[in-house]
Amino acid sequence: MFNIIKNIPSVIIFFAFCLLATISNAQQLEPWLGAVVGETIHLGNDNRLSTVRRLINEGNTEGAVREAKKLVTTLKLSKMYRASQRTRYRYNIYNALCISLTSNNEYEDALAACNEAIDSDPHRWHAINSRGSLNYKMGNYTKALTDYQRALNKAPERKRIKRIIEHNIKISEARISN
Repeated sequence: MFNIIKNIPSVIIFFAFCLLATISNAQQLEPWLGAVVGETIHLGNDNRLSTVRRLINEGNTEGAVREAKKLVTTLKLSKMYRASQRTRYRYNIYNALCISLTSNNEYEDALAACNEAIDSDPHRWHAINSRGSLNYKMGNYTKALTDYQRALNKAPERKRIKRIIEHNIKISEARISN
C-alpha cells in the first residue's frame, strides 16, 4: 500500500504531461480546409474550376484568388446557364473564392464569399466547413465549432468527409476549452 501512495505523484505527473502534450498538439493543428498544399480539394466537376483547384492545391493562393474572382465576374455577366446550373456553379465558385481568400489571409472578403456560397445552397456542407475554417483561423472558435457541427449534419455518410469534419470539431473544442 505504501508503494502505491509513494508512486501517486509520479502517476499524476505522467497524466499531467500527457494532458499538456495533447493540448499543445491540438493547438498546433489547423483545420482541414481541403486547401492544404498537396491535399486534393473538391470544388465541383466543372472544368472552369480546375484552374482554381490546381492553384489552391499548389499553394498559389494569390493566383487562386485572381482566377476565382474572374469566375465570379463571368458568372455575374453570364446568361447562358439555366437556373439549376447557375445555382450549382455559383455555389462552387463562391466556395472556391472563400477557400482561396481564407488561404490568402483575406478574411473579410472570405467571409462574404463563404456566405454567398451558403446562401446559394444552404443544404450543402462544403462551404459551411469552409466558413468554419475561416472562423477558426480568425480565432472565432465557437462560431467555427457551430459551422463544423452544421457541416457534419449535412455531410454525406462517407468516412473521409466525416473524418475531416470531426477533426475540425475536435480542434475547435480544444481551443474553446482552453
